[in-house]
Amino acid sequence: MGLQPAKPLKRPDSNLAAQATLFRSELKDKIERGTGANQGIDLNIGRSVIQGLELAARYRFAPDWTTSANYTYTDSEVTRTQLDTGDPAQSIANRKGDPEEEALSNVYHNIMEPRRLFVSLNVDF
Repeated sequence: MGLQPAKPLKRPDSNLAAQATLFRSELKDKIERGTGANQGIDLNIGRSVIQGLELAARYRFAPDWTTSANYTYTDSEVTRTQLDTGDPAQSIANRKGDPEEEALSNVYHNIMEPRRLFVSLNVDF
């Protein structure tokens, strides 16, 4: 009798792939490029939270043709800063950043390996 060797795993040949990612980062000493009077100077703005979601999908609709798309939503907030003067009107701590969204779509055509032709559309809103 004896043990039979294991059969190798095979990756299923799929025309569709999808992915979703949630992320959250809490930064202690975030550095940002200054603007206005501080232009060109790196500033330590203190603590911040960056969080969001990314969705991605790819579909092969013909042997040499593939389309892909992704969407990203990012939200940020400064939770504490070393730049605050103590005046609540001037404080940047606890200010929410504007949510940022981005969508990207591509269509690829494999002309001959390793070259491929693609068209891309990128939208920020």
